Amino acid sequence: MKALPHFHLCLSNRTYMDRSVLICYWVVLLLLCGVWKVSPQRQLDYGCNNICGGCGQCQDTTCPALTPPDNGYVDGQCNPGIAGQSCIIFCDSGYAIEGGPSQLTCLASGQWSSYTPYCRRNSECPKLQKPWNGQIIGVCDRYVGAECQFECRSPYRLVGSQVRTCRSDGTWSGRTSACELGAGCNNNCGGCGRCQDTTCLAIFAPENGYVDGQCNPGTAGQSCIFFCDNGYAIEGGPSRLTCLPSGQWSSYTPYCRRTSGAICAFFDVPNGEADCVVDGGLTVCRVSCNAGYMLVGSSVVTCSSSGTWNEIMPSCRRSTPDVTNVCPTLNAPDGGRLVGSCTAANSGDTCQLVCISGYRPTDTRVLICQANGQWSSSLPRCISSGCPDIRVPFGTNSGACTPGTPGQICTITCQPGYTLTGTGTLICQTNGQWSGSIPTCSVRSCPALQPPASGGNSGSCSPGVVGQSCAFYCNSGFRLVGQANLVCGSNGQWSGNPPQCAAEGCPSLNPPQHGSNSGACTRSSVGQSCTFVCDSGYTLSGQSTLYCQAGNTWSSSPPVCVAAPAGCPDLNPPANGAISGSCRQVAVGQSCSFSCQAGYTLVGQETLYCQTGGRWSSNTPSCNRAAATSCASLVAPGNGYMLGTCSPGRVGETCVFTCDSNYVIRGQRTLTCEPGGYWSSNQPRCERGEVEGGPCPILSPPPNGDFESCDNRLNGRCVVVCDQGFLRTGSRVRTCLSNGMWSGYAPTCTRKVGYTTTYTYKVVPLWSLVFG
Repeated sequence: MKALPHFHLCLSNRTYMDRSVLICYWVVLLLLCGVWKVSPQRQLDYGCNNICGGCGQCQDTTCPALTPPDNGYVDGQCNPGIAGQSCIIFCDSGYAIEGGPSQLTCLASGQWSSYTPYCRRNSECPKLQKPWNGQIIGVCDRYVGAECQFECRSPYRLVGSQVRTCRSDGTWSGRTSACELGAGCNNNCGGCGRCQDTTCLAIFAPENGYVDGQCNPGTAGQSCIFFCDNGYAIEGGPSRLTCLPSGQWSSYTPYCRRTSGAICAFFDVPNGEADCVVDGGLTVCRVSCNAGYMLVGSSVVTCSSSGTWNEIMPSCRRSTPDVTNVCPTLNAPDGGRLVGSCTAANSGDTCQLVCISGYRPTDTRVLICQANGQWSSSLPRCISSGCPDIRVPFGTNSGACTPGTPGQICTITCQPGYTLTGTGTLICQTNGQWSGSIPTCSVRSCPALQPPASGGNSGSCSPGVVGQSCAFYCNSGFRLVGQANLVCGSNGQWSGNPPQCAAEGCPSLNPPQHGSNSGACTRSSVGQSCTFVCDSGYTLSGQSTLYCQAGNTWSSSPPVCVAAPAGCPDLNPPANGAISGSCRQVAVGQSCSFSCQAGYTLVGQETLYCQTGGRWSSNTPSCNRAAATSCASLVAPGNGYMLGTCSPGRVGETCVFTCDSNYVIRGQRTLTCEPGGYWSSNQPRCERGEVEGGPCPILSPPPNGDFESCDNRLNGRCVVVCDQGFLRTGSRVRTCLSNGMWSGYAPTCTRKVGYTTTYTYKVVPLWSLVFG
C-alpha cells in the first residue's frame, strides 16, 4: 500500500470539483480513509489538488440523509449515511416494504446502494373461492375497490351476495356467496329409466400446477388431486378433493402460491461466481471473486418483489501485485453465516454477516479489512428478530401476530363456516419460531343425512356444507312428516331434525277374527269410515264403526268378536222410561218392550227380539222429552225482578233475572226455554251479599254471563259463569283482597264460533248389561 505524502484523497468522487474529476477519474477509492488503490489502467496524476479543501486530513464519505417513509421509520446510520454503514427501513403494522430493499448501505461513491423504498398498506383482501355449483364471473382481483361477481348453474340459485367488494380494511363486503338447489327440482334420473352417475363440475389445473385423477368432470366417490410446480405450494384448500353424491366437491379449489420469492434474471460474474440460495422466501446471491481478483460493489444482492435485483451488479477486477492477506479469518456466529472475503482477506476486502430467518444482526455495517491487518469493526452477533407473520386463509388473528416478538401470543380463530385444525394459540419463542405449526381453517360441514325410509333426499346432504340445504321427498303414497328442507348452519348443525315418510291416510284395518269389515278400511282418507260385524255366534266388543280423523288416526281401537252367550244380555229401562216382557235372562225368540213417561217420546224400536247368536234385533231405544212450544211461568225472586219472556216462556227465548241493590244473584242469571218445554236451569234467587262501603267495589256480571256467587266482603269470592254458547276469557274466580282490590282479571263472555250442540251416543251390546 502507498499513501500520498502531502495530501489525502476524499472518498467520494462526487465531491470533487469538475477539473479534479477529469484528472482523477480513474482513481478507484475504497471505503478506507487515507489508504487508496490505483487502477492499473492509469497512473496517478499528482495534478489533482484541493481534493479535501486543504483540510490536511480525509473526511468520512457520507450519503444524503434518509428520512423515514410515511407509515414507517428508520434505524441505523441514516442521517447522514456513512460509507460502509447501513440504514434499515421499517414499516408500521399493516404496511409492507415496497420499491426497494429494507436495508440500504452507504457506498464509497457517496450514493446509497439502492432506491429508497416506501411503505404500502397491506390492503389486499383474501382470495375468494367460487361456490360449489357456481362460478365467478370475469376477473376477481384482491385490491381495494375490486369487485367479484358470482352466479350459479341451473337448477341452483344464489344465496348470499351476488357482488362483493374489497374494502380498505382488507375484508370483503356482503355475505358469503353459495349455490343452493332450487325448489321444484325433480326427474333426478333424467326420465331415462335408469339413474345416471352423479357428476361434479370440471376442475382445471391451477396456475403453476397440475391435476390428476377424476377431475373433468368429477364422478361421485372419486377424487381429483392437485400438484404444484417446484417453488410453489398448495394454498386455500386441501390437495385432494372428492366428488360428493350431492354433485359438489368436498372443499374449495386450492391454488399454487410461490414459496421461493420473486424470479429475477440470471446474471454471470466474470472471474468470479455467484452462490444463490432462498433465504426467508427471498432469492439471495453471494458474490465472490477468483484468486487474484477483487470484488467491486456489494457482495450480496437480493431479488426484490418486483423481480429486479436490488443492488448494482458487482464485478471482479484483477488485484495489484502487492496486495497480501493481512486480516484474520472470521467465524460465523450462531444463527448466521458470513458472505464475502471473510477468510484469507486482503486489505480492502469486505465481509458481511447474514442472519438466518428469525434472527437479525446487532450491527449491519460491512466489515473491511484494513491495511493494519485489523477488521474495521468487531463481528456482530445474530439475535432473534421475532417470529414471522401469521396469515391463515379464512382465519382472523388477534394479539402479536404480524410479526410476533419473543414471549408474545398470537390467537387464531376461523371465520363463520370454517373449523380450526391445529392449535389456535401460538407463542413466539426466542429462536424466532412459533411454538407450534400454523393452524388452518377448513370449511365446516354438518353430519351426513340419510334419506328417509320410503323416500329420498337431494342437495348438500352427505356431508352438509355451511349455508347450503338438503331437500327431502317421499315416494308415491307417502307424505313427509317434518321439515322438507334443512339448512347446514355455521355451527355445524342442521336447522332441524330429519323428516320421515308416513303412509298417506289412516293405517289399514284388518277384519277381526270371527268377523269381517267393510268400507274404507285400507288407506282411508280423513272422514272415511270402516264398519265391523261378527260371525253368527259372536258379538262385537268395541265400536262397530271407526272414522279416519285428522292426523291419520282412527276414532277408536279396532273392535274384537267374542263368543256370544246362549241367550241375549239383560236390558235396562231407559231414562224416563220402563221395560216389560222378557228383558232379563232372555232366551232366543223372546222379546222386550219399551215405554216412556208422560212428556217423553220413545226414539227407536218399541220391541226388541232376542236372535240367534245372543244379539237383540236392534239397539236399545231412548226416551226424549216431547217437543213443546212453551215453558212453565217463572216468578220474580224476592228482592229482585225478571225481564224477558218469563210467564210463560217460549221455546228459544230467554228470561233474565236481576237483584236489588246490595243483593246478589245465586244461580244462572239468564234462563232459556229449551225444546221440550223446560228451562235451561233452575230459577235463581237473590241473597244479600255485597256490603255498601265494603272492602271491594261491587262487581257487575259480564254481558252474556252471570255470577254463580258473589261476595264483596273481605276474602269473599265472585264466581263467573257464561251463558250457553259463550266462552269465558279472564278470571273465573275473583277474590276480595285486604287492599280493597279484586284479584285476577275482569272476565268477558264471547260467543263461540260455529257453536253447535253435539250429542254423543255409545253403543253398548245388550248382553253386556247382563254379564257386566
